Amino acid sequence: MPDKAQLRAAAIRMLRHLDPEAARQFERNPAQDAAAVMREYFRGEQGITGKDGYTPKAGTDYPTPEQVRSYIESLVTAMMPIKGVHYHDGAPGKDADQAAIIREILKLIPIPKDGRDGLNGKPGKAGRDGQDGISPSITAVIAAVIDYIKKEQPIDITHIRNWQSFRFPTRTGKGMTIKTEEMLHGAPAPAQTTTLEKFVTTGGPQDVTLTHTPLLILSVVVNGQVLSDDAGDYSVVGATISLLNGATPAGLYGTITYTYA
Repeated sequence: MPDKAQLRAAAIRMLRHLDPEAARQFERNPAQDAAAVMREYFRGEQGITGKDGYTPKAGTDYPTPEQVRSYIESLVTAMMPIKGVHYHDGAPGKDADQAAIIREILKLIPIPKDGRDGLNGKPGKAGRDGQDGISPSITAVIAAVIDYIKKEQPIDITHIRNWQSFRFPTRTGKGMTIKTEEMLHGAPAPAQTTTLEKFVTTGGPQDVTLTHTPLLILSVVVNGQVLSDDAGDYSVVGATISLLNGATPAGLYGTITYTYA
C-alpha cells in the first residue's frame, strides 16, 4: 500500500495534466492532504433539487394496528374448530365400581395355608435317680386328708384313680357305666378347622357374613389393627360379624380368622 508521500507525488502528476495552476498551489502547500485535494478537484457541481417523494398512507399503502388486529381475529376465527362440525363430544363415562375392583384383586391374593409340622426333637437325657421315699403310715395319710378338708380345700375329683368313668353292677348283671368326664365337661369336642376370610370396609358399621358358623373367633384385623370384642369393636351372632368400630374409612382390608366344625 503506497504511503502519503507516494500518494502526494501521484496527485501532483495528475494535476499537472489536468490543471497546472492547481498543481503549483498543491506543491507550495505541503500540509494539504492529497486525498482531500483530489476529492475537491473531482467533485462535480450540485445537481437540481428533486421533487418531494410520495408519502405512504395508513390503511392504503400499509395496514393500521386496527386492521392488523381485525385480520388476526378473522384468521383465528377461521382456524378455530366448531363443535358439531369439526368435532363431537364423546359418550359420558361411567364411574368405576371400586368394590368390584377390590373383590377381583382379593381373588388374586392366595389364602395362606398352614405349614408342615416340624420334626420331633431328640429325646432328652435321663434324669438322675431319685432318693428312696418313705411310705407314710395310714394314720398320717388320714390326718393329712382331714387337715386338708379343715382348710376348706375340697378334694379334686381328678385325684381319684379312673375318675373319668365308674361302672356299677345292676340286677341284670350287665352293669352300668357313668362317664363322669362327660357329665362335668360335656361330650368330647368335634374336630375343628381353622380358616381365614377377607373383607373390605365400607366406611361405617357393617356386617360381614362368614362362610361357616364360627366356633371360636381367633382374630379380627382391619388395616393391621387388631379389633377386640371386649372393647366393643365387633359382635358375633351366628355366622355374622358386626363391625361397630374400626371399619372406617372405606377401602381398608380386613381379615377374620376363626375355627368351625
